[in-house]
Formats: sequence, C-alpha cells, structure tokens
Amino acid sequence: MYPKGRTATALGINTVITGVFNTLGDRVQVPNVLVLITDGIPTLPVNGAPEAAIEAAKDAWVYTDIYSIGITRNIDEDLLKALSSAPQEEWVSYFTSPDFERLDAISHDTE
Repeated sequence: MYPKGRTATALGINTVITGVFNTLGDRVQVPNVLVLITDGIPTLPVNGAPEAAIEAAKDAWVYTDIYSIGITRNIDEDLLKALSSAPQEEWVSYFTSPDFERLDAISHDTE
C-alpha cells in the first residue's frame, strides 16, 4: 500500500480516527487509546501533517489517550512528544527504542 521506505504518519492516524474510533462499536463512555509506533520521520504528507491529525483526534475524542513510540535512532523526538497526550514526558506518554528488539523494555518499564 505504501512505497517501501516511506512513513505516512498522518494517514495512519486518520485511518484510526475514521476507521476505529468512529465506528458503531466505539463506546463513547470508554476511553480510546491510540498507540502510535513509528520508525522515523514522516515522509509522506498524506492528509496533512501528523500534528494536525493528532490535534483532530484530541479535539474529537475527549477521552483519547495517545502514546507515541519511536523506534530507531532516526526518530524526531520533538514530534513524538507533540503527538502524545499530556504530560508529554518521555517514558510517560512517549517512548523511544533504538531498535525493534528492545521494544520489550518499554512494556516492562511501564508496568
């Protein structure tokens, strides 16, 4: 679906907003949780900037918790922070991992 080596962060966020959070099975009284995992910097500006897509998610769903996880050393940590929910602190609402093999450390550190 995507050209190899490209990162379409905004498209992924918009897909969750319209295809998951905005469906008949979505329960309004139950918080939505979006876990955004990226391996780098968004390279495809499909459907706008990722920051705008996240703001739309936050505005549309008051009970949405957004956690962002950046994998590899190519990530934009400021973007990860901007894409996460408050308090926008590392290891609280956004996380980093130098590679996919060390993702397990994130789940263990947050338990």
